[in-house]
Amino acid sequence: MLLAGCVGSGATTWSPVSCSCTDAWETVSASIGARDVHEPEQLTARVIADAMRDRFAGQPIQASDLPFTASTGCTDGATPDRAVHCTWWIWESGGRKKGYEVLVRTDAKGIFRNVAVTPIDMQE
Repeated sequence: MLLAGCVGSGATTWSPVSCSCTDAWETVSASIGARDVHEPEQLTARVIADAMRDRFAGQPIQASDLPFTASTGCTDGATPDRAVHCTWWIWESGGRKKGYEVLVRTDAKGIFRNVAVTPIDMQE
């Protein structure tokens, strides 16, 4: 009887990705200044973009200013339009991951101009 109830549920359960003592969503939200994020579901593309604009507007920015600076995190682009590209995996379930691709555009001096945040989903 219990098995029938468990099998009947087809919902996917998403768990936050953990990289150390804190979950990825906590690291990202704290690093970009998204102070009103208290649950992983609150970390949306819009929240990330707004927080980054608020924190970095008019400031120099490079990959090392953002979380997860590594091959799967953030990398600096080349001049003259230096872009910082980040891939932040926030949730995982089975063999799938969900997160955000972040593209930060700067001027030639590395000053923040704008940011685009796109939800991404990957099957491993």
